[in-house]
Amino acid sequence: MRFRVVYVKSLVISGVFELYCVAVPVMSKEKSKLKKSKQDEKQKNDRNKEMNEGWVIFCDFHEITHTVIKEATVTIMRQDNKKMELQMSSRSEALSFAALVDGYFRLIVDAHHYLCKEVAPASVVHNIETGCHGPICTEYATQKLRQEGNDEGIYILRWSCTDYNYIIITVVCFETDIFNGPNKIRQYKNFQIEVDSDGFRLYGTDTLRPTLKELLEHLERQCLHTDNVQFQLRRCCPPQPR
Repeated sequence: MRFRVVYVKSLVISGVFELYCVAVPVMSKEKSKLKKSKQDEKQKNDRNKEMNEGWVIFCDFHEITHTVIKEATVTIMRQDNKKMELQMSSRSEALSFAALVDGYFRLIVDAHHYLCKEVAPASVVHNIETGCHGPICTEYATQKLRQEGNDEGIYILRWSCTDYNYIIITVVCFETDIFNGPNKIRQYKNFQIEVDSDGFRLYGTDTLRPTLKELLEHLERQCLHTDNVQFQLRRCCPPQPR
């Protein structure tokens, strides 16, 4: 399937991908149902209008596997190996369109995936390569660690929700209960990694490495201490697809 793109905005909204974004104010259930019914009817009418005007729905975002940019042509590949080629007016327009599709894919389908590396944000590529989560809260991180087995030494890397110059390591460790003999209490400890122009530094120490991967490789060989806890970083839990 091949299209020549004349108006990108019209192409995106009016039929190639089924994408509808509606801002709905808080309202009663009765009004909400009535509003939804009107919206559904409008979307149905819009689809019929698009078909009458010659638009063809190619796929939804979750069906896309990847996109390819060649000069001014963008190729969108589907899970069943079918493809759609879009001939743009210039390479810059092709990159812009591919970036738009890429961004909507992360918003709707998978926040930790990109369809085309040429237009993928550097932060997304970095997070995928290092197994780092985005800015998630401590409660979410500890829940993920429980799902991964809650074993001593497993950890999650995540960007700070409040200070974007820091990456946080949340790790499972066991603290010795000095009042009840050999009993151990499971704890979740957070450690900050400072990010600056020189590289990645474990906060409060002189341990600095040019990349996050090198810093983690160094830390995994060390025996770490904090309060009444002594442990090693054993296994990272990266974001799971979709």
